[in-house]
Amino acid sequence: MKRRKFLQSSFIAASVPMSGVSIGYKDDSVVDKLKYTPLWLFQGGKDGSPAPSTAQQVRDAFLNAGGNFTYTEYPDLGHGVWDRVWTEPGFYPFLLNAYAANPWPLNGRTE
Repeated sequence: MKRRKFLQSSFIAASVPMSGVSIGYKDDSVVDKLKYTPLWLFQGGKDGSPAPSTAQQVRDAFLNAGGNFTYTEYPDLGHGVWDRVWTEPGFYPFLLNAYAANPWPLNGRTE
């Protein structure tokens, strides 16, 4: 029996990386696998690792591919953004909406 390979996004309902992005995430192979997974990336504007420019390039790659991607940058914070993230008004609703029975409709289609 052949083992079936699953894309990583097959097991992820949503992702909320906080100051956790790599320039390699803007590669087409990564974007194509994850662009339909709801992603909300949070970044500190004073962060040096990763730099905001890295996060912005990844954001642009996902948005240009039509990805389900939200980006929030806190200009006054460095790497430690999590306390501010947890106070975002839409943070918990975003997480609660992330489950397989609540698909993201593409191009206005609901079939």
